[in-house]
Amino acid sequence: MSALPWASPNRATSYAAFGVPIPVYAGSFGTMGFYLRVPNPLPSNVQVGKTYREYFEWVVDDGGGWLGDDTKVYYDVTIDNKHAAYAGQSAYPTIPRGSSANVTIQFKNTGPTPWYKWGMRYSGMSAVRLGTSNPLDRGSGFYAAATTGWLGNSRIQLVEATVGAGDVGTFTFTLTAPAAMTPGVYYEYFRPICEYVGWMEDSGVNLVVTVT
Repeated sequence: MSALPWASPNRATSYAAFGVPIPVYAGSFGTMGFYLRVPNPLPSNVQVGKTYREYFEWVVDDGGGWLGDDTKVYYDVTIDNKHAAYAGQSAYPTIPRGSSANVTIQFKNTGPTPWYKWGMRYSGMSAVRLGTSNPLDRGSGFYAAATTGWLGNSRIQLVEATVGAGDVGTFTFTLTAPAAMTPGVYYEYFRPICEYVGWMEDSGVNLVVTVT
C-alpha cells in the first residue's frame, strides 16, 4: 500500500492499493496516510522551535457530513531545525593492523530544539547521529560490526540520550584496522545528521588515522 497525496489543502485521503481506494466495511478500521510538510522558507507567522497543533476529523464528502467528536484527533507539530558546531575531539589514533582504538568527537547543539539518541521518522524525535562524509554516507573502512558506537558502516550514535540546546553531544566509537589493511595514513571524515531531517553544518571534521 502507498499513501495517496492530499486531495486538497483541507482533505487527507485514505490508503489505497494499486491507486484504488480501499473500502472500509462496518466494524473495520480505516487508515489515513498523509505527510505533514514544513514550508521552506517558513511563513512569517511560523517560528522555529515552536509547537503547533493540527486538528483533524473524519468526514464523508458529497453530502455525507462530519462523523462526530469520536473521530476528532490532533497532532502536535514542532518546527524543527537542527544545527551543530564543532566542540572538540580526541587525539588522532595510531592503530596496528588487526587492532582497534576508541576515539571521540563532540559537537555543540546550536539549534533551538534537543537532539535525541533514538527516534523515529514520524515521532517528532528524529535521531541525531554522526555520519560519514566526503562523500556523504560512504562505508567506513574502519567499521567493524558490534563495536562501540557504530549502528552501521556510515552511522555513529550519540552517547547521551538527550542533548539540549546549547549543550554538547558526544560520539565515542571504535576504529578497527583490518589485518589486511595496507599500513599508512588514512583520513576519516564525519558530519552530524538528523535522520530524515537533514545534514547539519559541515565543519570539515576528520580523524587522521595511522595504521602500522
